[in-house]
Amino acid sequence: MTQRKNEQGSAHVIIVTAIVAAVIAALAIVFWQNFINDKAANNNGSSVQTAEVEMASRDQVTLKTATIDEDFGTTLRFEYPEDWTYDQSISGIRAENRRQDIDLLSPTGKYKVTYSIVQGGGLGAMCDEGSGNKIGSFEYKILDGFSEMSFVKYKIDTKEVVNYDTASIGTLFKTELAESIKAGDSECRIILGGYHQLTEGESDSPVSILSASIEDTGADATIDIDTAILDQEYSEAKEILLSTAR
Repeated sequence: MTQRKNEQGSAHVIIVTAIVAAVIAALAIVFWQNFINDKAANNNGSSVQTAEVEMASRDQVTLKTATIDEDFGTTLRFEYPEDWTYDQSISGIRAENRRQDIDLLSPTGKYKVTYSIVQGGGLGAMCDEGSGNKIGSFEYKILDGFSEMSFVKYKIDTKEVVNYDTASIGTLFKTELAESIKAGDSECRIILGGYHQLTEGESDSPVSILSASIEDTGADATIDIDTAILDQEYSEAKEILLSTAR
């Protein structure tokens, strides 16, 4: 009888010990999960706060004003952050066939804003209306200091070889044309949309904007480009084009 009681007592001890061990293990798992979740939340919060701080600090960057070459005999100016890299090249003969290309590179090198100004010569382009390629989306904002031009973003739904870039994350475009374009129109409506004559009247050597746009230097131009909400450099690139004025 004594031996049986001892066996029952041992069994109870084993059961109690197992229950205690299970409770301790469960508490350990709960503690670990809470620790990991808190750490992840803190890290995410820290990332957002860091991005917001960086954006706030970028708001304090001094702006510089740039203009096209005075030899063109007309005006066009824009503003850019002082820590963007400015570069330009000028070629051709004054008052005849002349071209100026301006490149503005963001601090990280991710974005580049380009302006191309030309003087003299005709300009033409061909587009196959029967290609079946349609404008998928199109949005524009008229410039405050240059109402003849608008800031435009668009995407083209392609079926065949494209006649134009399949997407734009930002380009200057004639306002009169931008106001008439809608989704579903032929891609041909976009061709030369950024070309605008700056000098008035008839001339053998008119001065014109050939193009002005934002380029994502690391993106494939054939795919959709998603700009991050907290991507301050893209916002600055957009503001450069929006600041364009006469």
